[in-house]
Amino acid sequence: MALELAADVPAGAYAIETSEIIGRLAVHQSGGCLLVQKRSRFLLFELDRGFGAAHLGLFNGIALAWLLNVTAVLPRIHTYHDLETGLRRADAGASSAFVPFETFFDAEAFISALSPMVRVVRRLPAALDELADHEVTQPVAFINPAVPTQMPGAASNGRAGAGGAPASTGGLALLPTDLQRLWDHYKTHNVLRVRSLARKLVWSTPALAHLRLLLHAAIRPAAAIDRLAAHLEREMLAFGERKNLSGSFVSMHLPLGSGWEEFCRQERLSTLGDGHSAMFGGASGASARGRHAAGSDVDDESDWRRCDLSAEAVTQVLEERQVGDLSRLLYVAGTLNISHIQQLHKQRFAVMSRARFTVDIHPDLAPAVDMALCRRAPLFIGNAFSSFSFVLREARLAVGESERAMYYNADHEATAGDLTPEEALRWNVLPWVPS
Repeated sequence: MALELAADVPAGAYAIETSEIIGRLAVHQSGGCLLVQKRSRFLLFELDRGFGAAHLGLFNGIALAWLLNVTAVLPRIHTYHDLETGLRRADAGASSAFVPFETFFDAEAFISALSPMVRVVRRLPAALDELADHEVTQPVAFINPAVPTQMPGAASNGRAGAGGAPASTGGLALLPTDLQRLWDHYKTHNVLRVRSLARKLVWSTPALAHLRLLLHAAIRPAAAIDRLAAHLEREMLAFGERKNLSGSFVSMHLPLGSGWEEFCRQERLSTLGDGHSAMFGGASGASARGRHAAGSDVDDESDWRRCDLSAEAVTQVLEERQVGDLSRLLYVAGTLNISHIQQLHKQRFAVMSRARFTVDIHPDLAPAVDMALCRRAPLFIGNAFSSFSFVLREARLAVGESERAMYYNADHEATAGDLTPEEALRWNVLPWVPS
């Protein structure tokens, strides 16, 4: 069956309205408790390199600040190239390589949208700068807020506990062991500094699920990045009109190259089980026969679920799922060479990428532009192993539009609706359905 999308749903919406989110949070804001902290307690956290991983680290850092009931300081974001010259930095680890949050995101909108649950500031107060410089970065192994231990000394402050329900009984607060250690740090320190939390926290409670909804509503591109994405969209649709193509476009994330191949090799080494899950191994026999009938060079049914799927194999999946019936105009996020484009053209897609437009985009800002443009498409197709793709798919789930995001290397039926068990295990986010 061809993909059909409702015509009256705006394709460019970034997230649901913050007011709607706040209404959903009302039940979780009443009763219960978080640990009482002074407003002078701050959390500094780092982000991983890579735009998708940075999103995951950002979400987890904000969640940790909420769990500890402290103020989160917006993290700085790593860049490989000088923002002024565009030249590659001689020292990628230098402090100058980490640029302000607002270079990539709308900081004001982010802080404002999160204010019902978490206090966030742009920068640490100047009076604490020297103290923060002497703070040793604390290790964080793994935090699952649903696994509690008792810790004395907590009092109710009228806010929801980590599980969205009363978190204290008889003067005892319930906290996971690692959270207790981090809480203890604030007894003698104003500032806690931790490394990236990208895959070190489990979103395992109803209240955290609501916080994640709020984060998706809060995260928006900086104005300069949004303008670039809007310009590329106009140019692409104008091209489609000249070629008598559909008035919409499909966006796809196609990670390729030696770096991605090495990542996939590590993923294969670390994967447990035989891979025959609902998401990665549940394709129907009819689907397999369709690929063979089309003359696919992918003989093994499991091959199309690979992490490092070739551009040619991806187009075969797109054709099988009749993505072209929605639009033959395909925007591909990522760095493509001529060979990749030729493979994508084999299925008669008009392939667009940043390189096709005469727009000077800073190399470190390019992934942010890609993500902003992918959000504008009526349909997004990603790689099931990519954090960049997962962030975009989850953003669609957050607004109840699961049909507008899929993976080309995962079974389409398995990803309809809520998060799959495989996504939950990979990204430590338990399945949830927005009410």
